[in-house]
Amino acid sequence: MDGPTHQELDAKIALVEARLDARLVGLDGKIDRLADQISGMVEIGNVRFADMKADADGMRQDFAMLRSEFDDLRSETRSARLTIIIAVVGTGIALFAALTGTISGYLTAFQAGLSVLSVSTVEAADMRTATPRPSTSLLEPRP
Repeated sequence: MDGPTHQELDAKIALVEARLDARLVGLDGKIDRLADQISGMVEIGNVRFADMKADADGMRQDFAMLRSEFDDLRSETRSARLTIIIAVVGTGIALFAALTGTISGYLTAFQAGLSVLSVSTVEAADMRTATPRPSTSLLEPRP
């Protein structure tokens, strides 16, 4: 037989196994380092995620507080708007009453003036058409 002997084959197989074992040990070391790096990254990620979660919770609380303040502001605005509307309506009613009173006073004065004028006109007409009366007083001159 010209081929390798059984012992040579066993030696070659042992050599291949030794190389394979060395490569597997190197690969195991690389995998362990990679796993350590990944676990470190996961821990950093967990810390960052916890920080982000805390920030998100804080922002939720801030938004809830802002929403509450906005609702309070909205209710205050409504009451202020109602107060302004009531003030405008009240001012309009007061202005109407003042103008009505002023116009009524002017109308009364005008009517009184008309009455005086009509009485004066009637008396003047009566005086022009009236005959002179004899004087009963000693001090008045006779016409």
